[in-house]
Amino acid sequence: MIAYICDMLGANSKFVDTVEFRALIGYPATLFCFFPLSLLRDMSAFAVGGLLSLIALFYTAAVMVIEAPFYYV
Repeated sequence: MIAYICDMLGANSKFVDTVEFRALIGYPATLFCFFPLSLLRDMSAFAVGGLLSLIALFYTAAVMVIEAPFYYV
């Protein structure tokens, strides 16, 4: 998604497809989003979010199974 946005904003499409671009985007995301979450001592706060994400995952899978045959008619 970020690569698409950068490409639409006029970034060099060859650079967007490189490993360096992925590292440029991935490392800050990991550092600022995921690292602070890993420092928490008590992970019980994530239980509700985990349950909701599983429900959303199964809902998405069900919709894909139901809708997929209509795309291949």
